[in-house]
Amino acid sequence: MIKRPSKFAVLLVLLLLSSWVIRSKRLFSFEGYTMGTSYSVQAFYPLWITRDMAQAYIDEELKKVNASMSTYDPLSEISLFNSSTDLAYRDISKEFYFVISIGKQLYDLSSGAWDGTVDPLIKLWGFDNKKREGFPEHGEVTRIKNNIGFSNLSLREGQLKKDRPSLGVNVSSIAKGYGVDQIRGLLFQLGVKQAFIEIGGEIRVIGARSDGRLWRAGVQHPNVSEALDLYGVVELYDRAMATSGDYRQFFEHEGISYSHIIDPRTGYPVKKRVASVTVLAESCAFADGLATAFMVMKPAESLAVVESLDGVEMCLLLYDVEGAFKEIRSSGFVFGKSHI
Repeated sequence: MIKRPSKFAVLLVLLLLSSWVIRSKRLFSFEGYTMGTSYSVQAFYPLWITRDMAQAYIDEELKKVNASMSTYDPLSEISLFNSSTDLAYRDISKEFYFVISIGKQLYDLSSGAWDGTVDPLIKLWGFDNKKREGFPEHGEVTRIKNNIGFSNLSLREGQLKKDRPSLGVNVSSIAKGYGVDQIRGLLFQLGVKQAFIEIGGEIRVIGARSDGRLWRAGVQHPNVSEALDLYGVVELYDRAMATSGDYRQFFEHEGISYSHIIDPRTGYPVKKRVASVTVLAESCAFADGLATAFMVMKPAESLAVVESLDGVEMCLLLYDVEGAFKEIRSSGFVFGKSHI
């Protein structure tokens, strides 16, 4: 008669296996510079991956994103598309196709509040680090506004074309999030089950921490005088988080305060209203783009969009009286304990 192992023996084996799994991985942390900002990665790698291998994989992935999306590189895929006046369809990489597809979705969801062709308006208003005094002429705003628009891009499988020769695209408001997603995909393929990935403040995590607790990410306080303080902390498991804010960049005109954020639908800066937006979603690129759009949209409109989407949550911080802030949260957005 064959004896069954005791419950104690089974438990002991499971504990030993669990201990071996934990010890069979090692933590590597990396920091660097990409897309005009900093990045950091903390991940528990399988033992067969050396530190040099891990760094090389990350560098190669970020290099691919920059080669496709960087508007600072005149030879990048997006720069070559922007400099062309050809109105015919042109072949694009799967990476560029994917990001433009996300842009199309964001443009439609936000009714044009997110628009990756808004750069000419940003330059007109002097928000590209070139200061300008006063409002531009209304006719000039209208002329430029009528010559941009993501709706003037036509996308089909593996190809993209512009409907206006001068149309240019800038996906910087989702490119960092996309880079985070790409690193997450890379790490997952390498067998990583626990990781914290951040590019320019946009975050995505894999699993939980090594101690079993959830990853914790801080939301920066929008008040400049408290910029080193956290407004709150969010707990994350297999999720992305992106935050956008005006960080007190605004100006006054005829007694009205405007932020340095353009509403592509009007061609004018939005009135000072939303201080910052934090969005949770499965995709960091999507969260990144939504946070940008919600800085432009009215709070009630943003909340309606979020509540219509599965797996997406949001916290808006609105300017209130005497430097205080008013919160608007979606039904599933919860701040954790105040320490990380």
